[in-house]
This record gives sequence, C-alpha cells and structure tokens, in this order.
Amino acid sequence: VTLQTVAMWAGDRVGQLGLAVYADLVSRSCGHSSALAIAQGSMGFILVVLGMHDAGLRDAEAAVAVADALGDAPAQISAKVILGLSLSSLGRNQEALVPLAHARALADRVGSGLWRHRAYFQSGEPHYQLGELDTAYALFDRCVAVARKVEPPVAGLSRAMQAACRVRQGASVEDALALLCAPDGLAVAEPGPTMMSLVAQGVNAWALLLAERHAEALVSARACLALVTKQSDDAIAFARAMDGHAHAALVLTRLFELRRAAAPGTAALPSPEELERDAVRAFAGLARLARRWPAARPIASVIEAYQLRLRGKRAASEAALARAAESAQRMSQPWERAIALRA
Repeated sequence: VTLQTVAMWAGDRVGQLGLAVYADLVSRSCGHSSALAIAQGSMGFILVVLGMHDAGLRDAEAAVAVADALGDAPAQISAKVILGLSLSSLGRNQEALVPLAHARALADRVGSGLWRHRAYFQSGEPHYQLGELDTAYALFDRCVAVARKVEPPVAGLSRAMQAACRVRQGASVEDALALLCAPDGLAVAEPGPTMMSLVAQGVNAWALLLAERHAEALVSARACLALVTKQSDDAIAFARAMDGHAHAALVLTRLFELRRAAAPGTAALPSPEELERDAVRAFAGLARLARRWPAARPIASVIEAYQLRLRGKRAASEAALARAAESAQRMSQPWERAIALRA
C-alpha cells in the first residue's frame, strides 16, 4: 500500500493499479488486521474510480468495519477518509460528513502522519460542495498547517481550495490571489502530482480572470489544459481534479467570449478561433471526468450550456442548464445550482 503512494507520485499508473490489487490479495490471507482494512479500503477507492461505484463502496465500507472492530486508529482514519472521499466524489456529500468527522476526531488524537492532514482536506471537500464555505475554509487551513511539513503539494492544493472558497463567497479577488501567492500556495502545488497542479492552476486562472488580468489568466488556464488530457484519461484520477478541469474550461470559454466581443484588455489575446479550440478541449476533459465522477456533472453541464449558447444553440443550452440545476439540486451543490439558474 505504501508503494502505491510512491507509484502515484512517480506517475506510474500501471504500478499503482497493480499494487492495489496485489496488496488486496495479500491482505486477505492476513485475517482481520489493520493491513486488511487499509488495503481493502484502497482497493475500494480504485473500484470507485474505475466506475464500479457499488462494488467500490462495499469494499470501502467493509474496510471501515474491520478497522472499527480492531480499534486501530491509523487504519480507521485511512478507511474512513477513503469512504468519505468516495461518497463526496459521487455527489453524496451529506453521507460523507459522518465518516470524515470520525476520521478527523481520530486524527486529532493520533497527532501526526499523512492521514492526519488528509482527514482535514477530505473533510473540507463535502462542506465546499455543500456551500458551507467558512467550515471548508477552516478545514483546508488546518490541512495546510500539517501538510506543509510532511506533504507540501497538499498544502498548496489546500491553499487553492481556500482561494476557491473566498471567490465563491464573493470576497475580494485579491484575497484569493494572496492565498495562491503564499509560499505554501501555488509554488508548492505546481511541482506536485498532476491533480494538485491542475487544481491550483485552475483556481489561479479563475481568480486572475475575475481580476481582469486576462493574459495571465490565459497562461494559467493553458497550464491546466496541458494537464487536462493526462488527468481525465488517468485510470486513477481523483475527483477533486474536477475543479482544475472546470476552472480551465470556464476561463477559456469566458476569454473566447470576451475576445470575440473585442472587450477592453483582450486585444493581445490569441484569435477567437484559437481560444474557442482551447475551450472545447478543456470542456472535453471535464466531460470525460464527469462520466466517472457524478459530482462533476452539474458544473460540466453549466459549461456545456455556455459553449452551446456561444454557438447560437439556444434550446440545447437551456436543456443543459436544466440538467445542471436538477443534478446540482439532487447532489446538494448550491453554487452550481445558482449559476445554472442565473445563466
């Protein structure tokens, strides 16, 4: 299981998947043990990622049951974080809160280790999706305090999510950019694994666009675009990457719209045709990710609607917005529902 993490950091997708299967098979000969709980939880998440949602959740729940029966805190934290991550990725945010709260309470008692900051980060995700942004911001902040010492790219990812919280709250864009520019912000997320760089660059592009720094927003959005194909086709893609995909597609779609309208400050941007091609590519990556992760579907439908409207396909755009509003309502994603209803 530890080698799985090494394989992820090395970008070895085959190795990560193979090690998950191998660890699961070996652990089953160990009887009820912390090794079984951790390996079975990890395998459950892999199954969820591959689209076998029911089978994956069954494994994740079984891992929690084993860990709870043993009373092994590290195994409990690992299994509950994976279960919470899986549930929030499927848009089942209310259900994710309970195992993640338990994981967080255990992590506070354990006091150190990778799973401590992961418990904080994963706990922030469902609150973020549910629109409970102050709570999410505080949890991401606690993650930063621990992660900067043991896994710096996760600190950068958490700073990016804090910036996203601030933008969603309608706070000053400069506040969001200050979080991204912090020493433990974009600077440590960008060299990390694909998902962390993708999310941080995507949020950065979004904040720069809102600050009307169009050329800089394009640089960050294109940095995302360079990673989108890799992430959305990755068999072990994390659902949180939807923020990177979504922000890249949002920013590029908006830049295309502004450039086509010859808006002030856009003359130095590439041609509308080139920006449209970039926007379509970015959305295609998000659409691929959304097929695997239901939580990404509302924002994918919103961006699809924007692009259809820009092509003059009004009826299809309205249908996409209706899908976005309905799925966001079902998954308790108020921000996505609000922008679908306003568009």
